[in-house]
Amino acid sequence: MMGSLAPFWAAAWTVLALALRQPARSASCSRLMGLGASGQGGLVRIGLAAVISSLSAYLRNGGGLVGAFEEQAGRSFATRRVSYARARAMLDERRLPQETNDQVEAVAYALVVACRLSVTLGCEASRCLEAVGSAYRRMARLAQAKAAAFAMPKATVKLLTALPLLTLAFGSLLGARPLSFLLKPGAGTLCLALGGSCYLLGLLWMRALLRDLDDKAAQ
Repeated sequence: MMGSLAPFWAAAWTVLALALRQPARSASCSRLMGLGASGQGGLVRIGLAAVISSLSAYLRNGGGLVGAFEEQAGRSFATRRVSYARARAMLDERRLPQETNDQVEAVAYALVVACRLSVTLGCEASRCLEAVGSAYRRMARLAQAKAAAFAMPKATVKLLTALPLLTLAFGSLLGARPLSFLLKPGAGTLCLALGGSCYLLGLLWMRALLRDLDDKAAQ
């Protein structure tokens, strides 16, 4: 998982460093209302990017850091501290269905780091959160591009997986009785064993290729 999140962390620290030196851009909050379905406790699932924008907007309007997280979580915290567990639970309730656990975990860590960096260095917390939001949007676009690139190969693998069964079914409909031949001792069982072995090896090879491409794309 750390390998798949390496681009995110590199982008996060780069954008965060730039945000501390350059004026931050104002984030638009007009598209935050009415997005997604209700989560636990009646919270609306607006997505991770919208949550980060809402946190930053709350701070720019004069609110406190802990208050911003409490507003998004829909409850008050027992202590005035933003911990990873609290950020993780809040994001899990607000994320969209297509956002993964790895994305939630990475954003929760980045938010906690941004909060502690703001408290330690005294820099503006809203700018730190905006840097996290910019890094997350880059990670989300990368994940979408990766999913689009792998859609056709994965569909091909599924088709090839079902092709032998479809061939047997089609042959039976034509009256060729392929199962009777394949299950007959002698040449039938030899063809079945040879074909099944080649099919299994081909399937394992294709899955290995996809796994290798997935690992290279994560680097």
